[in-house]
Amino acid sequence: MKMNMKKILSIVLMALSLTLSCAKQAPAPGSGTLRLSLSSVELVDEAVRATLADYGITPPAAADFSLSIKNANGQSYWSGKVSEWTGEIALVEGKYRVEAVYGTEGEEGFEKPWYSASEEVTIVANQEHDIVLTATLANTMVKVAHTAMFDNYFKDCMLTFLTGNGTTIPYPADETRPVFIEAYRFGIRGTVTARENGKEYTIENTYSEGIKRATCYTLQLGASTVGGTAIEITFSDQVDTITLEEDLYE
Repeated sequence: MKMNMKKILSIVLMALSLTLSCAKQAPAPGSGTLRLSLSSVELVDEAVRATLADYGITPPAAADFSLSIKNANGQSYWSGKVSEWTGEIALVEGKYRVEAVYGTEGEEGFEKPWYSASEEVTIVANQEHDIVLTATLANTMVKVAHTAMFDNYFKDCMLTFLTGNGTTIPYPADETRPVFIEAYRFGIRGTVTARENGKEYTIENTYSEGIKRATCYTLQLGASTVGGTAIEITFSDQVDTITLEEDLYE
């Protein structure tokens, strides 16, 4: 199961009067004043909102994003929270990158979303410019679910996510939240206990195909045969079967 979240949040950085002009005092030749008016508009459809609510996740407010303005050489001209933006800044002519982010790139785990948006603008004296930034979820989400048949034969499912970045994320049996990970590759490793004979079995698998950003995945564990002699793991379009070497009732 997966749900595309490409428009999970929109931050509209509207330069309603992004004017390079003489204000109270004429700027130096070749420079002007960048006036940026900030507002937040959510573009999250009802289905995505329902999914986020199921996970207990609320999209961040625009005011909580970090905003930065840098020139083509990476020199910072302004940085801080969107809530701290005062409305205007004097800039010389040239190319600039305006970026809004929430979270930290590369961090993975529970409650570790990373939203990102950026736009490049060329400042030309005595001209007006409008900028619109749309922030999307830049990592992906994965949660674990069990079928009723799986729970009928097994208990105490203890898994660990092993991500392509080298992050280890334990996922307890009673956990329902998703983990936020890089949309790259990951593996799972863990154990389950058979209810009938009390024996412990190992689960291990890797995933690297078709993992997309801004997408919610469910990794589902099921018992694929009567008697629970095989464990079926479904992730997106990939289905893998782990055959147990012994009867659960022995």
